[in-house]
This record gives sequence, C-alpha cells and structure tokens, in this order.
Amino acid sequence: MEMLLLGVWTLLALTPCPGTTEELFEVSVWPNQALVEFGQFLTVNCSTTCPDPGPSGIETFFRKSQLGKGPQWNEFVLEDITEISVLHCFFSCAGVQKDTALCITMYQPPEQVILDLQHEWVAMDEAFTVKCHVPTVAPLQSLTLTLLQDGRELHRKDFMSFSVASQRAEVTVNVRAQWENNRSNFSCHAELDLSPHGGRLLHGRSATKELRIFEFSQSPQVGVSSLLEVGVAETMSCEVTRVFPAQEAVFPMFLEGQELSPFSSWKGDAAWASTTIRAMETGDQELTCLVSLGPVEQRVRKAVHVYSFPPPVLEVEDTYLLAGTDVNVTCSGHVLTSPSSTLRLQGAPNISAPGEPAWFLFTAREEDDGRKISCEASLEVQGQRLLKTTELQLHVLCE
Repeated sequence: MEMLLLGVWTLLALTPCPGTTEELFEVSVWPNQALVEFGQFLTVNCSTTCPDPGPSGIETFFRKSQLGKGPQWNEFVLEDITEISVLHCFFSCAGVQKDTALCITMYQPPEQVILDLQHEWVAMDEAFTVKCHVPTVAPLQSLTLTLLQDGRELHRKDFMSFSVASQRAEVTVNVRAQWENNRSNFSCHAELDLSPHGGRLLHGRSATKELRIFEFSQSPQVGVSSLLEVGVAETMSCEVTRVFPAQEAVFPMFLEGQELSPFSSWKGDAAWASTTIRAMETGDQELTCLVSLGPVEQRVRKAVHVYSFPPPVLEVEDTYLLAGTDVNVTCSGHVLTSPSSTLRLQGAPNISAPGEPAWFLFTAREEDDGRKISCEASLEVQGQRLLKTTELQLHVLCE
C-alpha cells in the first residue's frame, strides 16, 4: 500500500497542471493589419513565445510559400490576393494549440469611373437619366460616388450599408430638362476611403459629358413655285419656327437627289435657308428640305413640274425696209416647247391653231417707220396659262 501511494504521488508530480502551459505562451502575427491591392502579394510572419513549440503553420486559401523558419517563427508570402479574407496563424506548445487571426483587406482603386447620359440631346421638359458606375472597386463599403453638374454636387451616394460584395457600384439620378440645363457639363467623382484600414483616400474621376437641350416641334415649310421653267433660276426657301437652338439647325436641300448649296440664317426661335435651283430636265420632279437639329430631323418634300417654254420665234425678211416693199411676217412656236403653244401675231387676221405658225403680209409705208410687231405665245401647264412675247421694230426708209 505504501508503494502504491508513493507511485501515485510521483505521477501527479510529473503531470503539469491544467491551463499552466496555455497561460505561458502566446501566438502573434505581423503585420497586425493588412491592406493589399488586388492581385498583389503579402508577407506574413507568425511567431510564438513558446520555448519549444510543436506543429505550426498558417491557414489560408491563398497560394502560399514559406520564406523562412526559426525555432519560434515562420514567415510566408501569400500570392495573388483577390478578395477580403481572414488568415489564421497557429502554434502548438506542450500539446496545446493556439492561433491568432489576421484580417486581410483587399482593395481596388476606382481607376475607371464611367458616366452615362441616357441621351446627350434631350427635348425640353423631358426627363433624362444621369448614371455613374465603377466596374471594379473594393471594398465597396468604403466607396462614395458624387454626381456633379457644372462642378456643383447633384447627388451623392455611399455604400456603407452594402454587405454583399457583388453589389454594383453605381448611382443614378433622374433630371427634367430645362433651358438652364443646356450645355451643362456632367461628371462623376469617386472616393475610396481606406483610412479605417490603415490606408489613404483614393480618387477617381469620369470624363465630362455635355448635355444639349433642344426644341423642335414644328414641321418645316418649303417656299417655291410648283411650276419651274427648265434652265431658269428659281429661289427655294425652307423655314422652321419654334426651334431651339435655332442657330444650330442644319438645312440640307435636294432636287431629285442632287444636293443643293443653301444659305442659312436664324433669328430668335426661327431658322431658315434659301438656295437657287435650276432644273435642267422637264417633267415631274421632287424638291426636299431636310432640317436636322441634334438627334432629330424632319423632312418635307414638294413635287414640282418642270416645263420648257422658250419665247416664240418672230421672223421678218429685214427690219430696215424701203417704203412700198412687201413684208412677210411669220411667228412660230419654239421647237423646244412641249406641248405646242397657241400664237397670236399682232396684225394677223386670226389666231393660229396650236402648233401652227401665224403670219401676215403687208406693204411697208412711210408711217410704218418705228412700228412694233409682237407675237404672243400662250401655253397651259398644270392648269396655269403661261404667256411669252417676242417683239421687233420696223424701220421704213423713203427713196
């Protein structure tokens, strides 16, 4: 019995007291705060105060490699850090394991800040959308996006309450177009505040986009005769009212697909253009005025009829005559006229039939000196009666 009691006391003396070893050693990690840019690496050193540590290492899902090892420390490098994670560094001492955690904050600067205007030209009183988004940025909770109009804050949004990393980093605001918005410059400013993680404030800015306001509600009006004579210059005008900005209205004009060269002008909220047209072929043709302003264009067409109607041909043997000479006067329609015109020759007894010449014969007398003879041709085109006159003067000489 004495020997048994002596063995028990000996075993108790050799067994360490529970909790004593845990209280005697610690595990620490350096750095104690880690801020790493996306895709970069991090060097980690784990150490312990245990004089004779057992198994040790780190737990992480990043690819790692050991740089060095000592009796009471391990050094590792973590490669290609692409997300926020927690690393665990552990040591065992006399059969007891302890670990400490390191929170690794991965960040991505807001290098690409994209501003989208729903439309860069917006009609007066219409709503338009201004949106800003950052495709890649982390951590999202540290981001603030500010929409600016002409350098003044239009809207601000932070993402502190966003807990899901997949949330889009974007801000959207709807604005109604007013005259004062015309030529406003919109931009977006991104701030990534890394100071709570031991970093600094990072900035990003979008390109500036200009907004244009317009009004274009009235259809253009074309001013030109519906009848055009071949080869004769005519003026064509095109006008539009209630248009803004009137000075930026553009007036392409065409005759049967051939572009013309108009001269444009504006005053107040009206704009107009005019050009000279010269049709060289007869028949039905089309004039087009296309008015464009920003993204909007309005087209107006007008059908015209091009006719040929040269003056009649008045013939006499000689305009300088001797008294008593017989004079034959003939008036005929021009060969280019189609259809045939009707002729009325001054002094002729009758009106000629369409297509037939008119003529008369008389004897020159002294009192015919200075006499004017005229021939009038009439032609009906598209329901309109057109007139052309040719005139000559006689000179009678006395012997």
